[in-house]
Amino acid sequence: MLSLGVAVLLVRWRAWRGRGRAAGQEPSAALDKGFIVALDIQVGMGLLLYLVLSPLPRLALQDIGAAMSDGVTRFYSVEHAFGMSVALIAAHVGYARLRSSSPPGEHYGSALLGQAVWLFVTLGSIPWPGLPYGRPLLRLFF
Repeated sequence: MLSLGVAVLLVRWRAWRGRGRAAGQEPSAALDKGFIVALDIQVGMGLLLYLVLSPLPRLALQDIGAAMSDGVTRFYSVEHAFGMSVALIAAHVGYARLRSSSPPGEHYGSALLGQAVWLFVTLGSIPWPGLPYGRPLLRLFF
């Protein structure tokens, strides 16, 4: 997902730098739509895990004070979900701005900004290995 998001960011960067395209020459609309669809699917799977399959949110709600004082529990029950929600909103706002009916070239900057916000918030919300709440990048066994 990150590689697809970075590819979209680079395409939007190139479109922003080469403003003034003709109306029918939008750069890589299929890539943008594919990214948004893949992002929605991934967030949907994350919500399924968070709301239905994971016991962590239910345990955190039983004692909010203890959950907020533990960094690992706080990250997974609040910070990760909030960060990914902000990232989803930023990506959708950027995509909506890209599809807006403004004159060609004027919407590339705000679409690029939305994608950049998505990338930075997503990178900050991932439980990277080495952090106290980190997870391995690749699991071979469950």
